Amino acid sequence: MRKFSLDILLFATMLYLMCYRFVPRFPHELLGTLILIMLGIHIYWDRKAFRWNFLNSILILTFAISIVSGILLSHELFRDLIDGAFRKNILVHKLHSSIPYFAMIFSGFHLGKNLWFKLPIPICGILIASGIWGSIQNSLLNHLIFERVHHAERHPDFSIELFLSILTMYLMFVAIGYLWKIRRRLRS
Repeated sequence: MRKFSLDILLFATMLYLMCYRFVPRFPHELLGTLILIMLGIHIYWDRKAFRWNFLNSILILTFAISIVSGILLSHELFRDLIDGAFRKNILVHKLHSSIPYFAMIFSGFHLGKNLWFKLPIPICGILIASGIWGSIQNSLLNHLIFERVHHAERHPDFSIELFLSILTMYLMFVAIGYLWKIRRRLRS
């Protein structure tokens, strides 16, 4: 039960962090730092089943780059510990605005490959179709090619459209990961 709770907490935290446009900086930085602890606990609890493979390696790498670049850009939590020149460095900005999308993609695959329940194929199709909409709404391709995406800096109010577009995009990668897991069954 505690592992399931942590998985839900990691999913919700990642979703919250991806909604950065309407999240105040301090909670974004705090949760971005706390996710490191949650990931450490997640890996520790799964240490017997943990395997170093491509997916797990790239997942750890993308989270590490996201967290380190976030710390270097910190305006609140680590402001006094980090040289302000990093906050002006365009490479650090590009890393922090693009790599979390890779982390979301790979964590979605990871979650889909490790789902403990069956996901009906038509539901996977719906999740993928809605995720395509979310990907277009969030300029996913632009983020993945490290192109600067111009959004309003921060929204003071919650945007249900932004939240749903990120949720559907995330769930699309969960569905793809799940379909990858059951691909042998689909071939027969």
